[in-house]
Amino acid sequence: MCLDMEEGKERCVALELAKDLITRLFCQLDCIDLMRCSLACRQWYADSAELREAWKAEYMEACTVRGFNVKKENYPPFPRLEAYISGSLD
Repeated sequence: MCLDMEEGKERCVALELAKDLITRLFCQLDCIDLMRCSLACRQWYADSAELREAWKAEYMEACTVRGFNVKKENYPPFPRLEAYISGSLD
């Protein structure tokens, strides 16, 4: 769903929603759907960051409780992802 603007550009209607409404919608998603939404655009990536961290913490805790040997390792983001997030992707 996109709106045509006067200058001939299109804007996505979903990006016009209030941040608290987007947050409420994201809270209803499971981790897979939340990840998919976070890849849709930069704004949704930023809006879903806190919820994605909560899912990650819950997953790590569940793995620990069940006795899985899961190590949390911080890998640097891929160069292309880093360029996308910074807005310099060509």
